Amino acid sequence: MWRRVRASALLVLPLVFLPLAFVLIRYTAPQQSSLRLRSHGLYNHALPTTAAAPTNGASEGMQAPPNATAAGLAVGAATQTPTRAALQPVAAELRFTAASISCAGATGSPAVRRLLSLSLYAHGCAPGATIRPCLYDGYTFFARLHGRKPLKWNAAPRIYRILARRAGYVVCGASASLEHAATLIVPSWAIDLRMELAPWQRVNRLWGINAVAKKVELLRTLDTHFGANGCPFVPTTYAWAQLHSLPNWQAVVRAQGRWMVKSSKHRGEGVKLLTAEQVIELSRTSSPSALSTTVVQQYVSSPYLVGGHKFTLRLYSVITSAEPLRVYLHRNGFALFASEAYAADGTARLSVMTNAALNQKASHASSASANSGANSTSFARGGHNDGNGAAEAGSKEQVAAGAEAAAASRLELKLPPEAPRWELAKLLAFVGEMRTGRAADVWRSLQRLVLHTWVAARGALVSAMQRSLKEHSVAGSHQFAATFELIGFDVLLDENLKPWLLELNASPSLKVEAPDSSDAVVKDAMLEDMLSLVDAIPDTALPPEAALAFLADANSADSSNGELGACWRRWRIGGCASCPAEDELVHLWRAAAERRRAGGFDALWPSRDPEWRQLARNGGRIDELLLAWLDAPSKCGVAESTPQCVTEWWNALLCPSKSANAT
Repeated sequence: MWRRVRASALLVLPLVFLPLAFVLIRYTAPQQSSLRLRSHGLYNHALPTTAAAPTNGASEGMQAPPNATAAGLAVGAATQTPTRAALQPVAAELRFTAASISCAGATGSPAVRRLLSLSLYAHGCAPGATIRPCLYDGYTFFARLHGRKPLKWNAAPRIYRILARRAGYVVCGASASLEHAATLIVPSWAIDLRMELAPWQRVNRLWGINAVAKKVELLRTLDTHFGANGCPFVPTTYAWAQLHSLPNWQAVVRAQGRWMVKSSKHRGEGVKLLTAEQVIELSRTSSPSALSTTVVQQYVSSPYLVGGHKFTLRLYSVITSAEPLRVYLHRNGFALFASEAYAADGTARLSVMTNAALNQKASHASSASANSGANSTSFARGGHNDGNGAAEAGSKEQVAAGAEAAAASRLELKLPPEAPRWELAKLLAFVGEMRTGRAADVWRSLQRLVLHTWVAARGALVSAMQRSLKEHSVAGSHQFAATFELIGFDVLLDENLKPWLLELNASPSLKVEAPDSSDAVVKDAMLEDMLSLVDAIPDTALPPEAALAFLADANSADSSNGELGACWRRWRIGGCASCPAEDELVHLWRAAAERRRAGGFDALWPSRDPEWRQLARNGGRIDELLLAWLDAPSKCGVAESTPQCVTEWWNALLCPSKSANAT
């Protein structure tokens, strides 16, 4: 019997040990680093199966990686499965010929996994990542949880419809936890709650946004940045308490004549145009506490008029990070007209107020009584005055009105009051018709105003972010959900076409105020561009920025502990002194993806523009890294992004390798 057992064992043992021996030989050093790459599941590149012998030296105790040459890896034309030897950490350049990156969807080191975007999660590139994205309604949930009155942002339904159509979103169920929500739409105060969110999630709030979204706080933010000289693009403005602290405040008020007095109410309800004496009387009849959120702003009495009507501009800006600063401005918005012809003395409230909600009802009545073209406009401009001088002035006004009517006709536009609003692009085209060559100047000045405002707010926003992340016990914003905030800028053009910032609005109203116009089209297009920019709408294929995960891991000389420590090649910025760090890679990934997906948004910062650099550059390390990314020599445009482009930019940012050194 024992003979039979021994015979059987002799037959079985080779079947067991031979495969085991093969595995041990196949997967022993120097192939270990290739296992790390395979576990990330982020490659399917045409890498070589053979290469020349290494020519670069090796540091003590560390051999130069096999199959890596000083000139880089020579890549064959045909896409093939890379060998394990070819996937060693690379001491020279990496080049891709594959047009896309595939995802094996396994695990990965914590450092690389934090790079994941919603697009990668949607394609199953992380453990348990097969998701059907849902939109989390934080307005209702957090209000009930904290005993507040439920409020709704009127853009939320539009956002959900876009996400459902473009990415198959559903509304997160009442029992769903925050960790399952792809995108969260929450009230402004919710960002400071202890929300445990992951980098692949998106939340529509930025820490400290009240520093610009509240009238008094905006004034304080601008005063802190600009100092005694004051903000050059905001009319003279005082918080009520600040005004009353001046020893001669009544004389200051009387020196300006008329003032816009604004409370914290929205949609034009808290705005009044008052004379100096009325402002002084208000101080006698109101308690200081009732005016604690009130600002007093010098009235711009000479606005640029269209068809005799005053208007303000509504611009849409998105900020996705304060440190490093990343801000965008949409190329379209609105010019909102007052429903009554402009009266400089302000006696007719609807002649100076341009808020859409206030003017909506009045616009129908105005349209019914409006005459066709120049006659009604001529009257609005004062063309029916008596006297020779007045008649001459009236004649000039009639000529101007005729020119406006002709320009509007060429652009297929209706003048106010028949038109309650124009698209921003059409307003700029009209300005170009009336004042040759000025349209580009106006757009440039609007971009400058928006960027300068965000630069002024950067310090306050960064301080708020750092406080909140510390309370969350999070090392940095790169380990938190990708935040973004949509802000409405209200701007007035004066008769010289200089823009004046009036106020900023977080969660700006996106209600369709004019159903028979392009209102809904413009707002939906802007929202869709915003959701694409912030990666709330996943890419239909794996994003090219995923190459960064592969490149960073291949550059890491020892990532077995899940952190980026030693590296083969260091950043050029800083004199080749440091290896790529986790937060730098995350912000590089996000910035590149945002620029590629920006749609109708112009990237204001970071930027190649010399003037913008003089205005916004702060010398921060990641800020400089993003600028170096834009400056990297490449055949690719800055909005282009393929694995090859990402690799070109990456190689341009790194110093040549001599050996692997720890930071």
